[in-house]
Amino acid sequence: MAPYKQADALPENALDRLTTLAARLFRVPTAFVSLIDDQRQLFSSRYGLNITGTARSVAFCDHTLAQGEILCVPD
Repeated sequence: MAPYKQADALPENALDRLTTLAARLFRVPTAFVSLIDDQRQLFSSRYGLNITGTARSVAFCDHTLAQGEILCVPD
């Protein structure tokens, strides 16, 4: 477990306004702020998602970190 154990207890926080703004500004159905530990991705704030996290192995962030260089997604 990462040193951010208290992150599990943050279903609502100040970041919720930011994720809502991001979703509306970019006209996307989902937006989230995630924290990554050694085994999982925890969504500490989310808009348009019903889940609170995923396994790290399926996290887009994990693929980005593992690449070691800039990852460009054309769209």
